[in-house]
Amino acid sequence: MCVSAALSAVQTIVSRNLSPVDAGVISTTFVRGGSAYNIIPESVEMGGTLRSLTKDGYRFLEQRFEEVVVGAAHALGCKVELRG
Repeated sequence: MCVSAALSAVQTIVSRNLSPVDAGVISTTFVRGGSAYNIIPESVEMGGTLRSLTKDGYRFLEQRFEEVVVGAAHALGCKVELRG
């Protein structure tokens, strides 16, 4: 549930936080978890890219991404480790 909440929230960052004239892209390109259908994995890894035409735009997306992912994890009682 934590990954699901984080992924859903991440997909709204650009549309809810940037002006239509500011370019920005957040792409989640992979999610890796367990390998058994009947066992909840202890950890899940997700990754992707942040892109912007400006350094300020990139820094904003990076900061907002961290806030959203950490907030989703906190709300659902999960731990998160961000690597850039």
